[in-house]
Amino acid sequence: MKKAIHLIDRVTDWTGRYLVLVLLPLIGVALYEVIARFMFNKPTVWAHETTSLIFGAYVVLLGAYTLLVKQHVRVDILWARLSERGKAIADLATSGFSFLFTGALFWYATEKAIHSIATHETSVTVFGPPLYPSRAILAIGSLMLLLQLVSKFYHDLEITRAINGQSTESPREEA
Repeated sequence: MKKAIHLIDRVTDWTGRYLVLVLLPLIGVALYEVIARFMFNKPTVWAHETTSLIFGAYVVLLGAYTLLVKQHVRVDILWARLSERGKAIADLATSGFSFLFTGALFWYATEKAIHSIATHETSVTVFGPPLYPSRAILAIGSLMLLLQLVSKFYHDLEITRAINGQSTESPREEA
């Protein structure tokens, strides 16, 4: 189990560190649109939708990395005052909601992706780009987040065991 968890963390970390490269085409498309629109008075029909699709992929694929480096938004009013063990227990207690939501998202996104790929779905806009890559990316991103939730659950269990003296392993270090 430890090897699988370590692999999940490594893949998530690698993905998060290299997804910054997705910003380069996003910046390029936005820059092209600004130049075309304001310097040549020739706005494009494709730039806005393209930047939306690229940014959407970027956000969806970084969800697991954000969880790995503990940057998801949380209500810290009570949680921040807890000990490390208390935080782990609180996270374990609320993890069911995360699994339920992310599992449902993965299920729905996968169904939509399969249908979109089968029908070669495209946008209804004038530009009309294919939507199946975005639908597939949502399914992949939600699967990555689900796997990272499993990893977090495991690490939270390890924290509670280590503090109770039941394990000699050290809990995962901060990213």
